[in-house]
Amino acid sequence: MADGPFAGLYLQRSNAGITISDGSFYFCAAPDRQDLSADRERVGEWETFTPVSEAAMLSHLAVAEKKRTGSPLVECDMMWGQAKIIASDPSVTIKDSCIYLPFTPDGTWGLFNTDGSPELDAFGNFVIYRQSTKTNLTADSIKEVADITNYMYVRYFNCHFGHFLVDTLPRLWMFRSAYSRKSKLLCHSDAPPSHWFRFPYIAEIMGRLGLTPDNFDVLDRPTRLRNVIIPRTSLLPQNSAHRCYAHFARDLFRDVLAGTIDSNNRPIYYSKTRLSIGVGCIANELEIEENLASRGVEIVYPETLPIVDQVKLMSERRFILGTAGSFLHASVFCPPRHMNILSMKRSVNANYHLIDRICESRTKYLYSPEAHTSPVPRKNFGEVIYMPNAPLVAKHLYDSLSL
Repeated sequence: MADGPFAGLYLQRSNAGITISDGSFYFCAAPDRQDLSADRERVGEWETFTPVSEAAMLSHLAVAEKKRTGSPLVECDMMWGQAKIIASDPSVTIKDSCIYLPFTPDGTWGLFNTDGSPELDAFGNFVIYRQSTKTNLTADSIKEVADITNYMYVRYFNCHFGHFLVDTLPRLWMFRSAYSRKSKLLCHSDAPPSHWFRFPYIAEIMGRLGLTPDNFDVLDRPTRLRNVIIPRTSLLPQNSAHRCYAHFARDLFRDVLAGTIDSNNRPIYYSKTRLSIGVGCIANELEIEENLASRGVEIVYPETLPIVDQVKLMSERRFILGTAGSFLHASVFCPPRHMNILSMKRSVNANYHLIDRICESRTKYLYSPEAHTSPVPRKNFGEVIYMPNAPLVAKHLYDSLSL
């Protein structure tokens, strides 16, 4: 290569991939790593390695070129997880009998077959709930039998806004077609249903389904069950989503969407500067916020808005900017959106892509190559990023709008 950050190095093709070298020293990596590493023990034997994929190499070169030319934002080209979209509805299992083990942190809980094997259709994301599937219990060893003879299983009821929209609500995709008022929705939780409904967005969404705390059951001991409907989830976090989830979610707010879609041309920016707790944040986001506000952009703090107002606002605005966060999941209730979102990192959580794709939204995720971990932590946030070029980032975000 004649110039740029890889000047003086050679590109060599091998089947579907390429590798780089300085003539005697080769840089190799597995395609899914998407990085470069050197193996000093096998210099000259590069053909025995898996070379860097061509797409990964071109991605690295593009990022390096952006850094060299000083562009403040680069489009994210990496994803944490998978984003498979499925046109058909999820499968549904009906169990004549099974056993329920109550929720316990870091333990075994869930629905199991009568022989103690896990009922896999009832499981989902094992990782975030630290869920084990091993138990010595069987139906023969459990004396408790449920009084209710008809259940629809919803799994763990997560009250966190983002997790509620990607973990809990997707289980209810077939609620209106299969739920009987003579049956109950069976869940796992560390709190009673009355506690869930203290969250306004849960009370609103459940109310639109005609549900109250009395429609739910959470059992506190191993119990034998009869006649359980188990819909597989319509969104498996960081993995896959069924299009029916978007149809189901939009239908819940059909009355809110009427007459509001793209009715306001003033750009909005979703900010985290007033958020009190979260996975991550930008230490100097206020600089970005103030710069955008000076350009006429309306600043929005989604956690301060009722869910109905969130859906209405996101649906009526044609130009949407923001910092990646759980508020984006509310787009599942909205028509297809066009959004430019600032990411803390080059890699984007697949959950954002899953909802974008089932909703047919056009969302561009951008990150700053100059961003780095802030030396000053922020209470209640796992990761804090500092952007030294915040004014340029704000300008680039604004200029990215097709006004």
